[in-house]
Amino acid sequence: MKLRNSKKVHPHPSPGKIGVKALLVVDQQPIRKKILAKLKSAQNRLIKTKQELIDHLTMVRPAYHSWVASITREKYESLEKLNRQIEERGMLLDRIEQLYFEEDLSSTMAYRLALQEYEEDQLEMDLDDPDDQEPDFIFNQDPEKEAFSEEELFERFIHGFESHRNGGSRSGYYRKETAFERIQKLEKEQKIRTLYRQMARLLHPDTGMESNKPARELWSEVVDAYKAKDLAKLEMLWVSVQLMADPNSSSVGLSDLNQFIDFLLVHTHQINKEKREYAAHDPSWDFQAKDRKELSKIILSGLSKAEMALKRTLKEIEAEIKHFEGFSKKKKAQFD
Repeated sequence: MKLRNSKKVHPHPSPGKIGVKALLVVDQQPIRKKILAKLKSAQNRLIKTKQELIDHLTMVRPAYHSWVASITREKYESLEKLNRQIEERGMLLDRIEQLYFEEDLSSTMAYRLALQEYEEDQLEMDLDDPDDQEPDFIFNQDPEKEAFSEEELFERFIHGFESHRNGGSRSGYYRKETAFERIQKLEKEQKIRTLYRQMARLLHPDTGMESNKPARELWSEVVDAYKAKDLAKLEMLWVSVQLMADPNSSSVGLSDLNQFIDFLLVHTHQINKEKREYAAHDPSWDFQAKDRKELSKIILSGLSKAEMALKRTLKEIEAEIKHFEGFSKKKKAQFD
């Protein structure tokens, strides 16, 4: 049975069905706070890692070389003396054999002529006063000659970071630049100039930042990156500048902060890799924690073995010379 004048009740329409749109507002403050904490942790880790390597290169390594020089001076002097004797007597033997085998002189004449030349050379060297010159001992070599360079490491890393961002390096073949590439190049140059000007407004010495050491160091990096036209490095430096100007990073995007964190982590990884290389190949690594008495035995034992090997070599050379000298004496005795 149907009821008259009844109204059909419709369910409440959903917003999706009638095209109603809602604006979702997300409070970024908790997210930003969490990212800033992560950023601070990455910065502290990088500073600690870098300082450990700097301490090794500026304090531990020089101390190790100074200690090694103090315990090995006498041995190195002996090794240098043996090396000079081997070189001098070896040259005499080479000259004897050259005269004997190549110029067909008798063993007696070859020995006498080579000995005469050798004695003349020795006299000439004595006249030159070689004792006035400082001996070039091995331990006097500069231990920092091939030391770690933070600047080189940073530049290598920046180059790798830029290549990674750009999807890898291009092959080196020559081809004509396209219009699109020219536009990209112009845009890159414009971005470099814009970033540089923005940072100059905050960091340039004329702004009164010369009393702020971190700002001076940052400005120096900015200038170097601008001269090198290094957009990737300028972008990372721009984040650093903004964080220095505004520790709360209200003007820095979350994506930029995350990218900067990745940058710091990769840089830290590179320095850790450098530290592992030193730990594997540099005998001065962790020198302060080593047993110096035991280490001294190992070093001096190695030098003693080298000294014995040089003495054997010198003995063999002298035996060869004696061989020719014996012919000479025998010939002289026959005439006497």
